[in-house]
Amino acid sequence: MPLSITECIDADQELREFMSGMGYVLCDLGHIPDNELASDAEVCAGLLPLKHVYRGTDPEILLQTILPRLTDGTHLEEQVIRYMIRLFPAITSELLTRVARRVKPHREGELISLAAKEWLRQGEEAGFARGEELGFLKGEERGVAKAKIDSILVTLETRFGSVPSDMEAQVRRSATELLDDLFKRALTVASLELVFTSDNRH
Repeated sequence: MPLSITECIDADQELREFMSGMGYVLCDLGHIPDNELASDAEVCAGLLPLKHVYRGTDPEILLQTILPRLTDGTHLEEQVIRYMIRLFPAITSELLTRVARRVKPHREGELISLAAKEWLRQGEEAGFARGEELGFLKGEERGVAKAKIDSILVTLETRFGSVPSDMEAQVRRSATELLDDLFKRALTVASLELVFTSDNRH
């Protein structure tokens, strides 16, 4: 486990010398009792999610412990709430509302609002990823269709010479599901005029 910034990046020697003092201490919080993580309540509130994130701790109990230790309206409060929403997927709006009403009823609306920012961000990321996936698939389909069209035109040109522009345009307009059949016809028809017969026009 790297213990300095320079060990985390592929820095050249000059940069390594410049960043030589940028080390940090790595501490295992697991063996430290919760109430001994820090004497400062807010620092403790920030460390508790880090300690318990992968330990299967009941998020309701954890929230109930953390929320009272956070000062209202601070940047730390927002960061802790958003971190917990992101890393503890079992925390729902119902669960957060229930805990907030119990330990910080005056902050219920604000806490839900902070959590909503993170839920919204997650939704946007999921939507973006899905859009990228769909875009890739559509792009892949277009690429396959273009390759088939090019193969048809090359086959026709090889067999019959120059392909008239109107026929080339007709090939390029052909529906994707017809391209395989059109390629077979390009390989077997006796003349260009027979490539598009009445039953294949669209």
